[in-house]
Amino acid sequence: MNAVRSAELSGVAIAATKTNRSWRKFFAAAFLLIGLSGLAHGQYEFSTVAVPGAGYTRAYDVSGSNVVGIYGAAVGDARGFVFDGSTYTSIDVPGATYTLANAIDGGTVVGSWGVGEGDASGFIFDGVTYTSFDVDFVGATYTLANGISNGIIAGTWGIGEDDARGFLYDGVSFTSLVVPFAGATYTIINGISGNNVVGTWGVGAGDARGFLYDGTNFTSLEYPGATYTFASGIDGTRIVGSFGDTLEGDNGFVLNDGNYSPITVPGSTFTSARGVSGDRVVGYFYDEMGNELGFVAAVPEPSIFLLLLTGIGLCVLVVRNRRPQPSPVRIRK
Repeated sequence: MNAVRSAELSGVAIAATKTNRSWRKFFAAAFLLIGLSGLAHGQYEFSTVAVPGAGYTRAYDVSGSNVVGIYGAAVGDARGFVFDGSTYTSIDVPGATYTLANAIDGGTVVGSWGVGEGDASGFIFDGVTYTSFDVDFVGATYTLANGISNGIIAGTWGIGEDDARGFLYDGVSFTSLVVPFAGATYTIINGISGNNVVGTWGVGAGDARGFLYDGTNFTSLEYPGATYTFASGIDGTRIVGSFGDTLEGDNGFVLNDGNYSPITVPGSTFTSARGVSGDRVVGYFYDEMGNELGFVAAVPEPSIFLLLLTGIGLCVLVVRNRRPQPSPVRIRK
């Protein structure tokens, strides 16, 4: 419309035609770039995490290049591991019949261990020494350490198998954490980043919804259209988890700046996103043969989109510089 009006004022129709063509080329380039940015946000580069010789492998968390999780000969057998991108190192609490390596921050791994079914204590492993701990709440029967950030450990405790409540541990004292939502019967804390904590809550055993706690307020998280939502990991403002129509969850998701996007390993029948660090998401999946394997997925960085916007800006400059100049109008006196 501006080009037409300019032509009318200048009396040069040819200039208007050339200008409109230039702008059409610009908008075509702009929409192409925007489309490419959309594709970039939906693409992930997946790599498999599989402990050699194991019957199954699950990746639970990531910090930098290090991935932690569990593996075993079969379900029921569980040992922890750290994978640095090339080498797998086993994590086994001395004397334990099982060890779960649930989270990592820098060089510190936290998780749970026990001797026999129903026994669970937390542990901290600094690369050399294992330190066991249990919450000091009256009546507590188990302690699960599920996350760590800047020395603060987050996890779940309970009185009996059917009870679940969250906790924060700063190395000196424990703080219990329970969601305030109406009807909530359990609170499970799965991850922590700075002051932000994520986990799962529900009204009864057949209900599951995610939550975010920022140190002051609780926010319920529910994937649009899903029956169940599990929030498993967090890094900054980025949250990962699983959603679906079953209590196992069917697909993984990434939540960033209020926007949910699914993440599914190609060819898998089930995907669970468990941890996130920077541009990497980890979790586990079932392949078409029923094998249970871990994965690492590279998440596109926002910088890609910024570069595309810069390209659009350059297109604008080119179009502006190439815009035909209207010929002067002779005014007859």
